[in-house]
Amino acid sequence: MHLIYKAPLDNVAKITTGIISLLILFMLLKSVYILITTALLMPLLISISFVISYSLLYLHSPIKYSIQNDAIRVHRLIGNVIFKKCDIKKLALVDKDVLKNAYRTFGVAALFGYWGRYTITKIGRTTWYARHKNMAVLITTITNKKIIITPGNCTKFIKDYTCKV
Repeated sequence: MHLIYKAPLDNVAKITTGIISLLILFMLLKSVYILITTALLMPLLISISFVISYSLLYLHSPIKYSIQNDAIRVHRLIGNVIFKKCDIKKLALVDKDVLKNAYRTFGVAALFGYWGRYTITKIGRTTWYARHKNMAVLITTITNKKIIITPGNCTKFIKDYTCKV
């Protein structure tokens, strides 16, 4: 049995994603216009590279989470991430005040969510597969890796995980 949890975007991520989407669309349309009117190919090639990058970011962003019999899974269109229960030491709730003190070291911030490497003042180095910064679940592995995920209902997620263990 799999328990599925939505991964909603926060308002900052929605606005950022919307604005960047519109900018890329405008840039693509403008470069096609330039190609038609002046036969310059370079603006179109640059625009296509942005579209490819944008698409790859979307394909690797977290969409939902699930608790399975033997693992927690972060669902993405390409490359799901699986944390086996035997490798998980504990789960903990992290509130938004702690998440406010997160600094991106290598990752994506607000375009389709927040994922990659972040450092949180009170927790240390973490890997994020998040869609919002309202509340999160901190997964600590037996090797002390720290992972942040953001199911829609974090409290229920931890309760359901605890019941399945």
